[in-house]
Amino acid sequence: MTTRDGLGQARLEPGDVVLYYTDGVTEAVGITGERFDEQRLIQSLQTAARSGAAAQAILDQLFARLDRFVGTDRTLEDDASMVVLKVREAITLPSLNASAGPS
Repeated sequence: MTTRDGLGQARLEPGDVVLYYTDGVTEAVGITGERFDEQRLIQSLQTAARSGAAAQAILDQLFARLDRFVGTDRTLEDDASMVVLKVREAITLPSLNASAGPS
């Protein structure tokens, strides 16, 4: 979910992927002069997430895609930071009663 005011809620399910990024990613200029833009980032994220990869592998794929777009011999004009979070498969938490101990 994206909101302009930064407020909102979303229920995440096992396997869901969340990406945080700075504007340096979407504003990165490629060899042709085009920007990487949000649509290109979304497509890259969807491709990486559908592969079933872990969060670090998704992040590595996104940076590799950005590097290919910009050109490996060129440097970015702005910082480009990304954080990928992936919800793990469902886990079972211990019962609250089990941890209470004797009274």
